[in-house]
Amino acid sequence: MFATTTGKALPTSGCTKSSTSSDVCTLQARVTFSEDQLSDLRSQFGRQQQQGRINNLEIVGLPQMTSESPTDLVLKIVEYAGVELKPDDIEFAHRIQPQRPTAGRPKPIVVK
Repeated sequence: MFATTTGKALPTSGCTKSSTSSDVCTLQARVTFSEDQLSDLRSQFGRQQQQGRINNLEIVGLPQMTSESPTDLVLKIVEYAGVELKPDDIEFAHRIQPQRPTAGRPKPIVVK
């Protein structure tokens, strides 16, 4: 018998080598299943994130100005390009922090 922290004894008569091995095998199977499930969920999450970004446009190299409006900048760019776009067509436009920031390089603008 083993004693718990409360001093109560736990019976060990039901614990045999074979049942312990069986428990370990069951736990290993559950861990493997959980790891596979986690991997699948990560893949699904990545695909969903990519799907959400599929219609985004990233504009790089546009100098940053104080008190700028990314939406207005985008509208000026598309007008210059000859594309008809109304402000209501833009869901969002903002500057983002690049994954690898480079000193002196302006933050890109992401538009949807």
